Amino acid sequence: LDELLLDARDAVIKANPAYRVNIIFEQEIENDDYISVKGNEYLLKVAFINLMENGCKFSYNNQSNVAITYFKDKVILRFSDTGIGIPSTDLAHIFQSFYRGGNRQFTEGHGIGLSLTHKIVTQHKGTIDLVSEVNTGTTFTVEFPHV
Repeated sequence: LDELLLDARDAVIKANPAYRVNIIFEQEIENDDYISVKGNEYLLKVAFINLMENGCKFSYNNQSNVAITYFKDKVILRFSDTGIGIPSTDLAHIFQSFYRGGNRQFTEGHGIGLSLTHKIVTQHKGTIDLVSEVNTGTTFTVEFPHV
């Protein structure tokens, strides 16, 4: 996953030079298997690009942070920003296709990205959750079983 995250970051910055994406390794990687998952590289990269772009797009400083850590049976990725946040009334619908919440006046979009990301993560036996506070930021937590 570390290589996919780096590739995704490069793609985001190439498409949007004003965006900044920081990747933080929270612990020493003792074994590559701890951060390796079985899956489709292309689809996982699409999901990571979407989460990074959203973090930058909805953040006042155009920056997203990605933290990677692992445990005995899973790898955890946290995509966070210090942006506009997501109102609690929108949280229940955030992964629905074509749903645009109160952020639609902040930036353009079609409401496809997060529903696609959710499908990609769940197809890879992963989970995706989020915590958000309006005018403070959002953190998406993605967990996958590692090999």
